[in-house]
Amino acid sequence: MKNINNRNRVIIGGFTVALLSACSSSDDTATLNNTFDPVSVDTVEVALVELPNGILPRFALSNSEVTAFEVFRRIDILNNGTQVVSWGVEGATEDELLELEARYDGNEVLIENIRNELLDSLLASIETDLFARYPDAIIDEIARSTSDEGVTYAILLETMGEEIEVNYDANAILLFVEDVEEREGIPATILAIVDALEVTLPDSEFEIITFADGSIEYAVEYENDVGQSISVSMNAVGDIFRIEHEDALGNLSQSDTVVTALEEFPDNIEEDFALMFTEVTAAEIFRNLNFSDSASVVTRYGIEGVSDDEALEVEAIFSAEGVLIEQTRGEIIDTLPAVVDVAFSARFPGVSIDELIEVFDTNGVRYEIVFEQNGEELEANYNSEGVFIALEDALEEEDIPAVILEVLGAERVLLPILEVEAVTTANGSISYAAEYENEEGESISYGLNADGSIVSIEHEGAL
Repeated sequence: MKNINNRNRVIIGGFTVALLSACSSSDDTATLNNTFDPVSVDTVEVALVELPNGILPRFALSNSEVTAFEVFRRIDILNNGTQVVSWGVEGATEDELLELEARYDGNEVLIENIRNELLDSLLASIETDLFARYPDAIIDEIARSTSDEGVTYAILLETMGEEIEVNYDANAILLFVEDVEEREGIPATILAIVDALEVTLPDSEFEIITFADGSIEYAVEYENDVGQSISVSMNAVGDIFRIEHEDALGNLSQSDTVVTALEEFPDNIEEDFALMFTEVTAAEIFRNLNFSDSASVVTRYGIEGVSDDEALEVEAIFSAEGVLIEQTRGEIIDTLPAVVDVAFSARFPGVSIDELIEVFDTNGVRYEIVFEQNGEELEANYNSEGVFIALEDALEEEDIPAVILEVLGAERVLLPILEVEAVTTANGSISYAAEYENEEGESISYGLNADGSIVSIEHEGAL
């Protein structure tokens, strides 16, 4: 179950973690006068159709530890009947030991961040109180939840043949207990309200939440086996104060996966590459789609190889039929040609150079100079005559234009790490390059014009 009252809860490792902003059910969202029409509960598809696209790349930029896997819309219903809508993203590590949740308002402004971790042991003070209350308790899982509101602990345990979840704050103060109930254990008045919701998802689970002061809330969650759910929270008399619709991000994704994109990679390319470029070992393959010609999409495939000392990299690009059409050779060097060095030093005086790369391709020779300026890493590109070509600048979230984030978010990419660069040419024009990647060597890269139009997409996978 999720989002009980002002308590923000996320699924992690098969159970729920609760974070309280209050320890009773007396806040503004819990005492209503049936101002919400329960029959108007949306389907998951309708609820999420207006999901702000920008929150997905914003989440990736701030939470590279995890891969986003769910998105949700939350409606909090205030005491005066006002409905407050927010949107969220949840992500988890592959081992599911860490989960992060971020919630945004309708303007994509972050309003809440929650970190949930599975633990091996409890604080001694909490353990003492827990076993005083439940002497026969068998602890199944322990989780710690951290946000701006503080730290709470959720303990899933078995007692008296029943499984419950007990929640404490960091001072070992009992907050509330959650108990999953069969339908027969729910009051008829609550069931009548639930039945009037007309939710079409097949399964439902009821919870009773009992607070330390004895007050009670109810929650019901409907879900299906493809990752969609609708959760409804009510106070003791059945007033609905929160509704949340959630969907698996995979259901919404607009982009090919890396595996899908590389399914038709031409069989001959790897063998041809090995014969033509013996100085390097093939390391990655990719598919590139180019949209710069509005009349058609050009599909190309490529392979990258590196030398044993990683000082040399070769990239070969092939047609969709597997014919070599382009190659690029990049090698780390120690010094720049004098004409390039003079031009670079004049434009960027006194900077610290980290790496120099000499690149040979169909356009001739160019130099990529990676350097630091004012604590920021940049890359300047020059041709062999010392003429400035472009500057690449990795952007912080606040510096990325909203239109770029919107377009990237609409792709619903399922990779965790995102970097966005601005590419400024000598004439002042700006374009953008965005790359999603994971630690297994998969990446999806986008080339975008300043107006957000996508000019290229590249899917790359490690060999």
